[in-house]
Amino acid sequence: MENKFYHLSPSEQQQVLQHQQEQPRHIDWNARFSATKRTYVYRMIHLPVATEEYNIPFEHDRAWILDRKSTGGGQMNIKAMQEAASYMVGNGIDYSSFRGKSCQRSSPVVNVLSADVSCTPYYGNYTDFAAANMMTMINDDFSQHNKKITSSENESSSVTTGTQPIPASLITFTISGDSFVYRQVRNMVGCLVEIGKGKLQPTHVKDLLEKRQRKLAPAMAPAHGLFLVDVEHGDFSF
Repeated sequence: MENKFYHLSPSEQQQVLQHQQEQPRHIDWNARFSATKRTYVYRMIHLPVATEEYNIPFEHDRAWILDRKSTGGGQMNIKAMQEAASYMVGNGIDYSSFRGKSCQRSSPVVNVLSADVSCTPYYGNYTDFAAANMMTMINDDFSQHNKKITSSENESSSVTTGTQPIPASLITFTISGDSFVYRQVRNMVGCLVEIGKGKLQPTHVKDLLEKRQRKLAPAMAPAHGLFLVDVEHGDFSF
């Protein structure tokens, strides 16, 4: 999704846009319906604890929080999710199993160019790792010093989990296609999460695509977490 336009200065961007506006366009050209490629990203954060114990306020309505309760306390199987995502790619595939009820498209057949699941460490509100680690070291030193004075009273004060980042994971689903049926990406994510939990096998995606029935697929993922990150037009380039 690299676009050199994003690296231009504001004045240079204005010049490019002005030049594009001066170019003749076909009367039927439409910013939405003339798009040749769209890329969506869906963000999920897997927490090893319940949200009542640890929350991420800055991710409110920006990611699907998968805490210990929603995942059953287990880890997410990223490899299984990646395998399942690979089965979602193809040209001329009927995506009825991932199609929303109110879809206005005449056909459920679209082309998915790529689909991938990635996972990276996420540290919640602790964006300043140096400060967090320094506070941990100070607390540990203070605890060791107090142990020389009294051993029993300060055993509990040596716990420093409050200053340490709680281990979490940012799971990202990235998908590109020429177009999508209504709620296709969110329905796909809902299926991927169930596969990540171990409730479904990756090959279940193949079965869903073959049977073409929405009622057989898992529940849809929530809206927050979904982002349209790039749109390309065949006759519109910088």
